[in-house]
Amino acid sequence: TKADFDNLLVNSPAIAIFTYDVVDGEARIVFADGTVSPETALNKLGAKIIPAFRINDNIDADSLASFLISMDHRDAYAVSATPSVVDRAYKNWKYIRGVVDYSGRTDFVAEDIRYEAMANGARVVILPETTS
Repeated sequence: TKADFDNLLVNSPAIAIFTYDVVDGEARIVFADGTVSPETALNKLGAKIIPAFRINDNIDADSLASFLISMDHRDAYAVSATPSVVDRAYKNWKYIRGVVDYSGRTDFVAEDIRYEAMANGARVVILPETTS
């Protein structure tokens, strides 16, 4: 929420996960109760909190990479349920750390998702809570 965003520095998490979305050509950080610009979000975090941007498609990936390049920001994560979207962001800006979100999957083979994530520039995966 916007209130969580406003209190980020008070709570001091290591990483803040934002939803990054491009609508009508404009990039926004989307909360359940509002939006802010990516610049506002990044400036609020400063060097204290690492941003992780949840992206959905190649438009978001391209925009996120361009934004990070323009800010010369070299410490950020791109998170997506679509491995190729993570790969696209990573290929556009090699400083992006890729994260593939498999939390929505109900069945998978661990070795297969490991290969798929790594083949798409991700070194981190998010698994369902029920994973053993």
